[in-house]
Amino acid sequence: MIVSDLSLKTFAILAGSMAALCAVQFFLDLHRLLRSINHLPGYRTVFSSATVFGNLLPRIPLLALGYDHSWRLKHAPFAERGLDIISAVSFWPKPMGNMFIADVQAIKHIVWSRGRFPKPLSQYTILTFFGDNIVVSE
Repeated sequence: MIVSDLSLKTFAILAGSMAALCAVQFFLDLHRLLRSINHLPGYRTVFSSATVFGNLLPRIPLLALGYDHSWRLKHAPFAERGLDIISAVSFWPKPMGNMFIADVQAIKHIVWSRGRFPKPLSQYTILTFFGDNIVVSE
């Protein structure tokens, strides 16, 4: 069967190639993310706690951390691992990483080092509606 000069076999090859390329890109992004955090121990889930869908689901190991997981678990994940910084890597919709920090000195270093940890000012542009303020300034 030919559909507008494109055979079904050609379409299947094209669709399969696109799926394979997307899968390779996904795994390269995931590997790059894990390497950037030096494979720091922590959570590995399908859905990020930073997404709406990840917060709608209850806590299901390897699937989602669940709503308000930081408040429910408090310092327990840090104590279990013996670390002050742990990571949370999620796989969907794209590989995404978060860092949870329990060390006061590390938090002070991050907050006060504007050169090493700049604010994502593009995310705060909506707040300029209220005029210049300390949140939208660098």
